Amino acid sequence: MKFMLIQWIEDPPTWDVVPTEKIINGRCEIGGVCDVQYKEESSPAKILNVGTRSAMLKQLHSIEKQSIKRSRPEGNEELGRGQRQKFSRILSESESSEEYEVRIVPNTSIGAEQFGHMKWTDAKKAAKDLLVAVFGRATLATHCYTGKRSNAFKDKESKPQLEAQKVSDIISE
Repeated sequence: MKFMLIQWIEDPPTWDVVPTEKIINGRCEIGGVCDVQYKEESSPAKILNVGTRSAMLKQLHSIEKQSIKRSRPEGNEELGRGQRQKFSRILSESESSEEYEVRIVPNTSIGAEQFGHMKWTDAKKAAKDLLVAVFGRATLATHCYTGKRSNAFKDKESKPQLEAQKVSDIISE
């Protein structure tokens, strides 16, 4: 039994493999257009090739792969396998407001997003992340834990002390 690879005349084009006996009107010629029966109805189709069923299925598979490659959006050719373009998320006012804060202790709170990015597996790292979230890097760079002069730099002026209540809340909790 012979089979044919056909392209249905529709938009977008689709392909199929059917037996040659399914031709209703027209001749079985490669490149010709004829009516082909499919289930209870018939539709016009262009005959692309005629041969064995397995050979036609292989051609159908390769044509469908080519079609998928062509239908991908332009401009993504420079992206490699598995890479996607990243789009920054725009925060609405409600997402950036104070209602999305996490209270660590009654006097201290930080943003929910910062709290979600904390590394809780290591206590030292968690304490550092909490200090940065509560005080900020600029404050931590210009202040110290005790407010006393350093033993290593006795000739330098001492830095101001961080808020003792917040520091003890972070370290003791």
